[in-house]
Amino acid sequence: MIRLGMSADELLAALGKPDDVGCQRATDAADVSIWLYGSQGANNLQVPLLEKRVIGIWLYLWGSTDVCTLPLVFSAKDWTIDGRTTIPEFKRLLDAEDIKWRTHAPLTFNTQTCILVESNVHAIWTHDEHETLEKIMLTEGSNGW
Repeated sequence: MIRLGMSADELLAALGKPDDVGCQRATDAADVSIWLYGSQGANNLQVPLLEKRVIGIWLYLWGSTDVCTLPLVFSAKDWTIDGRTTIPEFKRLLDAEDIKWRTHAPLTFNTQTCILVESNVHAIWTHDEHETLEKIMLTEGSNGW
């Protein structure tokens, strides 16, 4: 299991060595990296670290309906949401579980919609021909609830 705030060593023990690591830019003042599990441009799990601590858990679906293509480390079972889950379907799932949510205006514009869940999970859809659920992101920080 992974969680926000865990150390890089704990993440390594939980998920193993990442398939790729995005490193900080020379202009960044802090020690920043993103560990990638899966392949770039396909379903993948990305874990950003700041000062060797997990600050986010980002699941990229890229419109896929085949959760079996998710990285093995994710081990999705009985997964209800996939990359073709529509915004109304997602809202119904949240409402059925009495989970508070709202449209997140700073990340909602003509090409995408972001639903913010009170647990600070962001679900982002790309407005394309399929209304693609692109990613689900949990990131440290206040969501203003």
